[in-house]
Amino acid sequence: MSNIFCGCGEPLHYSDSHLQEIVQHFVDELGEFVEVRVNGRAWRIPRHFLALHGLMAARIAEIAARYRFKEVS
Repeated sequence: MSNIFCGCGEPLHYSDSHLQEIVQHFVDELGEFVEVRVNGRAWRIPRHFLALHGLMAARIAEIAARYRFKEVS
């Protein structure tokens, strides 16, 4: 998994390899992205980013712009 990157641009940086395996299983089964909706808007956020960084609804537009996460309709 060393060639996989977090949505922040860094190589995956889990401190717990078991957690990384669990999240990778979700990525493999459900896809790389989760659609997150806040106040009538939606973005595709990478699962690994969510697991590693979390997400505050009040900052989602700022975070999405910073990391260039795609806004969807």
